[in-house]
Amino acid sequence: MDRSFTVQFARGKRRCLTGLGVVVAVALLAGCQSNTGVPLVENASLNAPEDDGTYQVRSGDTLYSIAWRENVDYQQIAQLNNIQPPYIISVGQRLRLREGAGAPAASAPSATGTQAIPLGGAAAGTAGDDDSWLLSSSPAGSPQGGAQVSDGAQSGAQQVVQSSGATAVTSGAAAGAETPAPAPVASSTAPSTAQAPQADPNRRYSPATQIDWRWPTEGRLVGRFTDRTDITAGIDIAGQKGQPVYAAGPGIVVYAGSGVRGYGNLVIIKHNDQFLSAYAHNAELSVEEDEVVVTGQQIATMGDTEADQVKLHFEIRQDGQPRDPITFLPDR
Repeated sequence: MDRSFTVQFARGKRRCLTGLGVVVAVALLAGCQSNTGVPLVENASLNAPEDDGTYQVRSGDTLYSIAWRENVDYQQIAQLNNIQPPYIISVGQRLRLREGAGAPAASAPSATGTQAIPLGGAAAGTAGDDDSWLLSSSPAGSPQGGAQVSDGAQSGAQQVVQSSGATAVTSGAAAGAETPAPAPVASSTAPSTAQAPQADPNRRYSPATQIDWRWPTEGRLVGRFTDRTDITAGIDIAGQKGQPVYAAGPGIVVYAGSGVRGYGNLVIIKHNDQFLSAYAHNAELSVEEDEVVVTGQQIATMGDTEADQVKLHFEIRQDGQPRDPITFLPDR
């Protein structure tokens, strides 16, 4: 009797537990079905490259800003994507950033609106252009609108062009110039304390064959090339907000804006086909894209845009690769 009861009780308990499991499973399923939403995934930055090694051009991008952000040579991007002078890139265009990345990209469509034209009125990038001359677009502080004068072969300047209902960005960078500029020699002289050179709208650009580098500002060195940072390696110079920032060498401004994440208000200067320099975290910019500058000319004021303190982040890149600025700058 007792034994029979024990068996029946056990079986009944097993049935109860089984039934309870079914109820719980049904409840869980019902709960899942009642949630009609989908998991929210934070949107990746529109500025970030795709997983396949390509990048979709946004308004305000230039060949230089894209190359700088992705740590590649701008000439490499031009070559991989069959971009020829005058180096037009269109908003929405997908660019290959590295060899073997994505599908081969087609050339950017030619513009039908405002065109970049070299001196003399010839079409940009045509044979026979004198690549060593460029008339700057306008003096510092003038409006950016209107047609700009650029050299289609080697200017390095960029501009926005209307193209078949879409905004196109032209970059006058040279991709594979015939004669590479010689490597610069660091100056052994200290920065001049004389009055800084002034902007000159009639100044013409010629790639520097030798760069007598100078310090871009006064202040205390608070970050070295070997330090780990959230942006590309360079040096950080602390100072007072609003103090002048100078061009470390002669060249042409190929980027002036705040579209490169982590750099704040940024100026990039092209010195020749090998060397670029960058000046980040500025408070105000004193130059515009396409403006020709000389060594020691003021290009910005020191600030703390996208920075943890008032400082200048200064970089030098050679053939697209970061180099320690201390090896180029004179002793001080």
